[in-house]
Amino acid sequence: MARPDTSTPEKLSDKPRKFTMTLVNETQWTIQFQSSYFNSGRFEDAPTNVKPFNSMQFSGCDKDNSIMTGVSGGTAFRILIPTANNDYAHHDFSVGFSAPYGGAYKTSVVREANAERAYDAIKEGTTSLSSGVLNGLDEDGKEVGVKFELVAESGEHTTCTITQQLVQR
Repeated sequence: MARPDTSTPEKLSDKPRKFTMTLVNETQWTIQFQSSYFNSGRFEDAPTNVKPFNSMQFSGCDKDNSIMTGVSGGTAFRILIPTANNDYAHHDFSVGFSAPYGGAYKTSVVREANAERAYDAIKEGTTSLSSGVLNGLDEDGKEVGVKFELVAESGEHTTCTITQQLVQR
């Protein structure tokens, strides 16, 4: 997998408070964008789905003509895993972010598809979580158990990495 681009988009260079988040999908399943929430600010580039073993970058900033607001909110995602009975198991997660006009960059990752709750959980530094074991089919159609590890690092250039761990069934 190529190293993700974590540079600030040129169109954000004149914004007082901005962030980019790179979602790194180190799994064999697609990550689907579900929803977003803003306490303040807006997306410059909105989140999208992330193909297996790829990354996606989205960015945000204070609203145009706003005064000392910054940007803060959250995004919700879902990983769908095909199962043997032609259904899907899924793992929901959300990532919170904050680039306030004054103060530190903050982030979070929570174990549910609730963008506002992810925003409520933001803190400085690195946050992480592990999923429970989900049963499904791998890319070759074989039954597997899988756990996900998610790590989000705070900063103007935030990275959230999702890895898979196949487990004994």
